Amino acid sequence: MVENSCGAFNKFIETAEDNTKTITVEANYVGSNCVATPTTKTATYKFKSATAGTYNLKFKKTATEFITHTIVVE
Repeated sequence: MVENSCGAFNKFIETAEDNTKTITVEANYVGSNCVATPTTKTATYKFKSATAGTYNLKFKKTATEFITHTIVVE
């Protein structure tokens, strides 16, 4: 979610602990003639692991909420 129409995807920020990655999306704001309407944007997150196992990806939604996906690598 970006705060206004000037917001765009910048990068993913990852922190890892064991087989859990917490992913925060960083937005970039460019321009000054922005509509102050929060907007949902999408970006592709690519996950790759050379080690088999179960991985939990926690995408930060708010300061206390996450969207969690579990991936099994065989």
